[in-house]
Amino acid sequence: MSRRQALAVLMLCLSSVVFASDESSGSLQKVPDHEFDALNAFMFVMIAVTCLGFNYQLKKRKWFWLPESGASMLFGLLVGGMISLFSSKEASVLNFDPELFFFVLLPPIIFEAGYTLKRRNFFRNMSTILSFAVFGTLVSTIIIGFSLFGLAKAGIVPLDSASPMESLMFGALISAVDPVATLSILGSKEVNADPMLYSLVFGESVLNDAVSIVLYKTFEKLWLSHVQHSASVSFWDAVGHFFGVSIGSIAIGCFGALFCSFMFKRSNLRQYPAYEFIVMFLFAYGTYCLAEIAQLSGIMALYFSGILMAHYTWFNISRVSQSSTHHVFKGLAVLAETFVFAYLGITAGISFRQTETYQWNGWFIVLALLLCFVSRAVNIFGFSYLANFKRKRPIPMRMQVMMWFAGLRGAIAFALALNVPSANKGYIITTTLFIVFFTTLVLGGTTEKLLTKLGLKAGLQQPSAAKSEDGSTPFISLSGDAAEDKKHKYGGLHKVWKNIDINYMKPWFGGEDPLAPNSKVVFVDGDEFSVQLPSEPNPFSPFDLHAGSESDRSSAFEMDSKMSELVSNPSIDSSSPSTQQNGSNGQWEDMHEHGI
Repeated sequence: MSRRQALAVLMLCLSSVVFASDESSGSLQKVPDHEFDALNAFMFVMIAVTCLGFNYQLKKRKWFWLPESGASMLFGLLVGGMISLFSSKEASVLNFDPELFFFVLLPPIIFEAGYTLKRRNFFRNMSTILSFAVFGTLVSTIIIGFSLFGLAKAGIVPLDSASPMESLMFGALISAVDPVATLSILGSKEVNADPMLYSLVFGESVLNDAVSIVLYKTFEKLWLSHVQHSASVSFWDAVGHFFGVSIGSIAIGCFGALFCSFMFKRSNLRQYPAYEFIVMFLFAYGTYCLAEIAQLSGIMALYFSGILMAHYTWFNISRVSQSSTHHVFKGLAVLAETFVFAYLGITAGISFRQTETYQWNGWFIVLALLLCFVSRAVNIFGFSYLANFKRKRPIPMRMQVMMWFAGLRGAIAFALALNVPSANKGYIITTTLFIVFFTTLVLGGTTEKLLTKLGLKAGLQQPSAAKSEDGSTPFISLSGDAAEDKKHKYGGLHKVWKNIDINYMKPWFGGEDPLAPNSKVVFVDGDEFSVQLPSEPNPFSPFDLHAGSESDRSSAFEMDSKMSELVSNPSIDSSSPSTQQNGSNGQWEDMHEHGI
């Protein structure tokens, strides 16, 4: 089927949904509710498939000027525009639902981001990331909030001029640098962004996102106390609430991940790989829900749960699951991302018809966008200047420019805007929606060009350039550098944590000391690998169990069980004849891509 025919089929499907729900014929419905819901579900399937097809073409043709997320948003905009022209019932069904976003679409994205995180880069730059995410977000919120409050007093923007709380709520939600948008653009291997740049921007976006939500909820409480004339919340109450939410969220995520790791280590669940996927994700999702029930940050809990599961639980699952969990979780995250951005586009398309919900104001949009750029500049350039006093490898100005430029807003800001409890909610929603579109399409579309111009692509740098804030190189080759990393001397809190991790945590929850003399863990490009395959590929690989004769398949199963035994029993010597029989001169290749 050609692309033109496929597009025609899609338009036919969309038209069937539109006219099936058209209320122009009065109270008679042409299609019963059950069939109408089935048509809606089929339409969402077709939208997702079409967006994934567009994304594939963008990757294949290397059209970096249009981000994958932007393509999904534009297609959703087309669909939403068609629906809004013909069907008010369908438009009401397709409104962006914040609860659907927070409890269905967002968790797979955040968990996958934590599970596949290059932890070495992230934690070595942790203090810098925290300065951007916590203090930078607070400064950004104050700049945007009080600037808009002054403009509201002057009658320029349609916000409350009696109290700054509504403006600060908007400042908090629009300061959220969305990890979904950032991951979909800077995290693309086709863009090939500098690893330290990606670590700083993405690490900031995840933590900043949680900080923005906490700040938003804090200002929302202050706003409601102002409107309802109830007991006011003091500044120190707000500060205590903020740190309490942050610490409590991390604690819940860590507890859930450690409990899952302990259960996997003490059970024999690795004999049932299908269960391993389910149990891992359910434990992580449970921490998200538990944090939300406790009115904490589910995003922060889920993110740290994914990090710890990758650090401990991964060692306790079967080899099949070790090699495929990344692809499964990545697939779920990609599908969720596609729905999120298409959903945003559909909402934008129907916003022009539902004028009672969505109200537009040009001055508010332009001034809010300018304030986003100004506050982002104060955050990045100001805190980079302070961070460079203690960093052995300073953040260069060109990287600061790129970080300022990469402040993409996304679905989280829009979902928070939908929950604003004020009379000016319609203006806040449309302004947020415009800023999301602008940053994703314009800034995201020119990210690759700017990365190339500034020389911040990984392939354009010398290996020595990719260093963390302590000055050490996070990229270690398989040969001599692995041994050099094993001799690396840690100091300060890092040394204390490594001792606790190796001597207490890993014996209880899983994992292997990569610095031990007989460790079978080797390093490639800053990633940790504990499962190893022969350097010469086996023609009857256990990943293709349908190939060969019955005896060949039996040999494949036998090899698979031996490799699983190697994972489950680290005491087995990888240099023994039993583990070399399928190899070539005892040479091994690496499999599991994980940061440490």
